[in-house]
Amino acid sequence: LAIFDPSGEESPLVLGIDIGTTSVKVGLLCVSSKKIVASQTKDTQANVPSELGHEGHKQNAPKIMSALHACVSRLPSNLTKRVTSIGICGQMHGVMFWEYDDDAPWVKTDDSS
Repeated sequence: LAIFDPSGEESPLVLGIDIGTTSVKVGLLCVSSKKIVASQTKDTQANVPSELGHEGHKQNAPKIMSALHACVSRLPSNLTKRVTSIGICGQMHGVMFWEYDDDAPWVKTDDSS
């Protein structure tokens, strides 16, 4: 699939990533035409029962990362080579902390300087 801008050059693409509570979606947007040229979606099946019942919600972060990897790896490689920007959005009103390495603590930083 060849997508060209008006000058005849291959147009750069933007990778959009939506990490939701039930699924992960990715898409490649052509910068010049503003059209989606490829997309993938995968259910995460990441819900984990919470000891708080209906008041608490937990998710299995490795399952979410696996779904993200599956989606991105299914995009055509000839198109992913042209990605110049990445946009990411996540769960509404949600934060997910994931301690990948027990030796790497979560650190809050202040970028206001």
